[in-house]
Amino acid sequence: MKPKIIVLLFLMTFSCLTYGQKNNESEIYEIINTVINNVNPEIPIVDTLSTTSFKSKFLRKQIENKISFNRQQKRILKRGDKKDFGILINRSELSHFKFYDYHSIIDALKNNQSEFIREKRPFYFVSKPIIFSEINIAIVNMDLMGGFGAIYILKKIDGKWTIINEVGKWYA
Repeated sequence: MKPKIIVLLFLMTFSCLTYGQKNNESEIYEIINTVINNVNPEIPIVDTLSTTSFKSKFLRKQIENKISFNRQQKRILKRGDKKDFGILINRSELSHFKFYDYHSIIDALKNNQSEFIREKRPFYFVSKPIIFSEINIAIVNMDLMGGFGAIYILKKIDGKWTIINEVGKWYA
């Protein structure tokens, strides 16, 4: 009897984790798709979603002025979600966008190959969204090399992610 219970618990746990990951991943792509289509879908994207946190007190304050967060949510905003890491974008999920390879862009930035970067600009660095599922809020940081960047605040309304606010910033 015990082996059956253990196997059942294992299967239930595994299926919950698997479904949770798929839903989270599809939600990430839905959020990124919403933001880029509303901003400028013609500008290329670096193909890796970086982790994000807002260590800058000024930026956090700007976000917190637009959304009310509890103490734990403020901590996540400051430190990022430790269980999430940057991910390579599955290009088939966002097939209608143009991509640049993360390694070529980072190598060019590290090696001060300004001509290469100048030729590629403008392009976006997009963060993996911080999703506060309990309040249906997501935050995405988008830095535009060669211009304006912004932090986008989205809310899930009637099952769809919608940009409800933004915090502007400049990026070199």
